[in-house]
Amino acid sequence: MPRIGEFHEAEHGLKGHIHTREGKFNIELHRIEGAGADGPHYDVKAPNGAEIGAAWNKVGKTSNETYIRLSVDDMSMPSKIQGNLVKEGNGRYGLIWNRENGQSVSREKQAANEIER
Repeated sequence: MPRIGEFHEAEHGLKGHIHTREGKFNIELHRIEGAGADGPHYDVKAPNGAEIGAAWNKVGKTSNETYIRLSVDDMSMPSKIQGNLVKEGNGRYGLIWNRENGQSVSREKQAANEIER
């Protein structure tokens, strides 16, 4: 699975960037105080403070390792990005990309789906 981002611990949660063919996107994860067990546990924000997604604390079913499930969708990005932030040590995390539903969706088809909703 491709590693498309790097993050580090920050006062409010995590801060980092996502690299895609379209460019580099800086984002921040802000902890949600008092979030329930089902979350979301973080608000995902652009550098200007705009909310562009959410993230959830998760535990691997077989590994029992903790990770953060991330979902980001912003009009500056070519498509929605979903992935898992995994601990790499020293307060650093790597973002491992997951294709939604395991399928490739063209921009045109994605736009058509959004219009139908």
